[in-house]
Amino acid sequence: MPLMKLDFKPGINRDSTRYANTGGWWDCDNVRFRLGKPEQIGGWEKLTSASFLGNCRTMIEWSNLAGDVDVGMGTNLKAYIMRGSAFYDITPIRKTTNPMANNPFTSDTATNSGGFTTITVTDNSHGAVTGSSVIFSGATTFNSIPAASLNTELIITVLTGNTYTVTVAGAASASSAGGGAAVVATYLLNISTDTTTTGSGWGAGPWGGEYFGVATNTGWGAAAATTISSTQIGLWSMANYGEDLLYCQRNGPMYYWDETLGLATRGTALSTQSGAISVPLMATEVAVSNERHAIAFGTNALGDTVQDKMLVRWASRENPVDWLPTAQNSAGDLRLIMGSQFITHAVTSQEILIWTNAALHSMRYVGVPYVYGIDVIAPKASIVGPKAKVLVNDSCYWMGRGKFYDFSGRVNPLVCTLENYVFTDINYDQLYKVYAGSNMTFNEVMWFYPSANSQEVDRVVIYNYQDKIWYKGSMSRTAWLDRVSQDHPIGASGGYLYSHETTNTDGSTNPVSAINSYIESSPIELGNGDQFMFVSRIIPDITFRGSESGTGCYITMNLIPQDWPGGSLGTTVVNEVDMGTTVTVEEYTNRVDLRLRARSVAIKITNDWTGVGWRLGEPRIEARPDGRKT
Repeated sequence: MPLMKLDFKPGINRDSTRYANTGGWWDCDNVRFRLGKPEQIGGWEKLTSASFLGNCRTMIEWSNLAGDVDVGMGTNLKAYIMRGSAFYDITPIRKTTNPMANNPFTSDTATNSGGFTTITVTDNSHGAVTGSSVIFSGATTFNSIPAASLNTELIITVLTGNTYTVTVAGAASASSAGGGAAVVATYLLNISTDTTTTGSGWGAGPWGGEYFGVATNTGWGAAAATTISSTQIGLWSMANYGEDLLYCQRNGPMYYWDETLGLATRGTALSTQSGAISVPLMATEVAVSNERHAIAFGTNALGDTVQDKMLVRWASRENPVDWLPTAQNSAGDLRLIMGSQFITHAVTSQEILIWTNAALHSMRYVGVPYVYGIDVIAPKASIVGPKAKVLVNDSCYWMGRGKFYDFSGRVNPLVCTLENYVFTDINYDQLYKVYAGSNMTFNEVMWFYPSANSQEVDRVVIYNYQDKIWYKGSMSRTAWLDRVSQDHPIGASGGYLYSHETTNTDGSTNPVSAINSYIESSPIELGNGDQFMFVSRIIPDITFRGSESGTGCYITMNLIPQDWPGGSLGTTVVNEVDMGTTVTVEEYTNRVDLRLRARSVAIKITNDWTGVGWRLGEPRIEARPDGRKT
């Protein structure tokens, strides 16, 4: 009987039907394509044993003058710098009460539990929110609660007017006030929300019944079937100024972290730096241009206290604290042309790309006296959120509302074979959680996003810009940093950073576990599909890339029969393609004999063994006609 080579088109296509995609791949997880052939992605392991607080949604990397590599990180709870294997808290101080009122703490023995006590703190106009941090100092032991348990950073739990509660180590021996007359309360910047809250009903969603390119099927004047954002999640914006860091929470004040002051210091308000003049009161995002101008997007006008979300201001060149335009400096401002709200920016080698809710702008250096000029380069080129873009060499890729784009001198919508798959199953209320990253070693850009039924990132869609193909996965990463100074790409998830492409295991579990990869083809058939086929043999062509021999591991190959394009899928387990316990990783099962009769079959490769990596070549099946369809 003749052998049929299974040579499928690279990439995953879900914007067609399974049958119409004959000769292509239909589904996958934890798989990439390299040189047109599918293989399991590389595994990951914890970059450090230390963890951080909150969900990290911002990461940048730079080096100081001594050559140390710093990674700036922003979570919903903290701002950090990671150096080596340690995280350093650089969350700015919001307010200090020095001193607090006499004996500001009250203990209650009824709240003792497991060696901890909840104490009530009184501080008028503290301005804190639940979940934020306060650092006490100068407190004395009271009611058997040690001073060391009080003079530390604590989390604020329950707020009631001018009082709040914190939990401290130590069991109180009495229910009374204490702490002394010299207690100082240092409040860190309030935490931001980590889930977008929404409103619904009449008026929700855009006029006309379409939401981010998806029809809502509601008539004029009817209650909206969709929801709209009322409170967006808080995101950090970070930009290195030489070896220092300029950063802000979205729509908040700008802060400056000075490398020379050491890792133990926190950032302080930019407006409090020596020589500060007319520093903006707030910024939606910050940047540092190639010409060394500190830039604030979505800020207040000079002499005004009201935020203008379309205004861009920049400080004088080489002076990030001088924002007052004069004839002797290069400080200035411009207002964006199209839209009503700044969304995000990207600093390229030639210009600064700026997205509003209505257009993509280009901000270019033009020299004195104007310094910068702004043009609209793509009306209606949308972006789903501030972190949904990534720069790769001289190109920028981003996720728009219903489309993906790239920019290399002009805006181009990308032809995406997963477009419908992504945009019909994405959580439109949590679009600000979309995070774009790159893995240039494999020519990939990727978007991590929350699916429709998830409040958190749980999927990834990947574009191979060299081969112009797409694939997908279920990986959850809230932030991503490509390898630059690090040996491998870094992903953030669940309070840890992970180094990727390092192993063939999932290092987020203890002990490590399998990556659980698979790829499934669309159906194949004989001729025009007017005949049954009888399959009697499969000849694998698989390399166990990077796997460890002697473990008795394998992958599974399935042939999946189907009688009609709309019919149910059967499952026939063909065999385990075995590495063996003593053979080298290039050796595998020579052939598998079987008996299968179907109108069409699909092939599925599955791996759930720890430490196994694989790459598929061109397997063959032995098939012959076996009667015509009825």
